[in-house]
Amino acid sequence: MKKIVALIDAAHFREEQLDVFQYISRVLKGKLVIVFLENEAGPILYAPDFREGISPATYAEVLETDKETKDKIKRNIISLKEACIEKDIWFHFHEDKGLPAEEAILESRFADLVIMNRDISFALLYDSDPTLFVKNVLAGAQSPVLIVPDNMKEIKEVFFAYNGSFSSMFAIKQFTQLFAVFTERKATVVYIAENNTPVMPHERLLKEYLNMYYDSIEFITLAGEPDTAIKELLNNRKDCIITFGAYGRSNLSRFFKRSKADNILRELDTPIFITHP
Repeated sequence: MKKIVALIDAAHFREEQLDVFQYISRVLKGKLVIVFLENEAGPILYAPDFREGISPATYAEVLETDKETKDKIKRNIISLKEACIEKDIWFHFHEDKGLPAEEAILESRFADLVIMNRDISFALLYDSDPTLFVKNVLAGAQSPVLIVPDNMKEIKEVFFAYNGSFSSMFAIKQFTQLFAVFTERKATVVYIAENNTPVMPHERLLKEYLNMYYDSIEFITLAGEPDTAIKELLNNRKDCIITFGAYGRSNLSRFFKRSKADNILRELDTPIFITHP
């Protein structure tokens, strides 16, 4: 039994999000915890300050908007519970108020897997792509994280991004242990030939490990920039999943530069599994 934590922006709940959460929890035969994250820092940032040009009138508008948001969240909670009953989804419910990224990272400490959409955002005006929230959670998460698209398909193939690093192998092992049911699916190891090194590092040991779990394994080598090569390989694929290791950590542990990882998150429409050593 696995504990699966699904993160939702409490103010922007969409019923179709539940389909992905239900699919993953059933695949893992896990217990689902749905976390509604509410950003309580917004109104504080707009406290009246004449030096910054923020008037009491503007602040009053912010407070009114905040009240409308809280009312919307109450309606979303009702909608969530009704939809889960209709879809026969058994779940625990957490309503976390505070700084969303910090709350999400704390939840990850007590989870086997965290799931979230790549566009979840708590920005007041505009945000980056991937969002700042997603990047902060990926960098600080204390469990594996699964980034999912809106319209996720049944997973029929697993891709392991591998470059010989400890972090890439750690992600492979974590995924294999967590998603043991997928050992019956086709598995493809994607080696990124970095630094003009065409030979896959520790290939014998890697094959020995994977052969103990997977029935069908393929090994391929890609040249060029990692993000571009992976995008071309998985372009328009929605029935697969790919693993990466160590987003946003030190140069020694991460799979590749954060900017390239951001390109992957932004441009791939497949589920992405990321974890840290």
